[in-house]
Amino acid sequence: MAFKRHDGFSGSIPQKFIDKNFYKCPMCGTTEPRWTIDQKMGWVNRYLFKCSKCEAIISSSVPDVTGFGRTPFSTLGLAKAIGGKKMSVIYMKIEQVGNMQTTKLHEGKEFTIDELKEMADSI
Repeated sequence: MAFKRHDGFSGSIPQKFIDKNFYKCPMCGTTEPRWTIDQKMGWVNRYLFKCSKCEAIISSSVPDVTGFGRTPFSTLGLAKAIGGKKMSVIYMKIEQVGNMQTTKLHEGKEFTIDELKEMADSI
């Protein structure tokens, strides 16, 4: 994987998304996560966000980050509705807990963005 920061125009949407929503890492609690980004291709492409301190990786679908996954007129929006999820909610997955092994039980699990923010605030 080739994680990097996107401080210019290219890649600015996912960079602004993670920097704005997670000023604090939900895995290690650092207030200086300096998030880097990569992409994972699949049935639904995902943005991967890596914390510079603990190296935990969280992800979200590209349509959720860009806003297109929150409508019933998108493939992801329909998949959310069929799967019993709320279309208006952003879902994120903890891909890897990095060096925060005490949080290993969260690895591979999906949370709403609000749940992850609460997790970060509780550390």
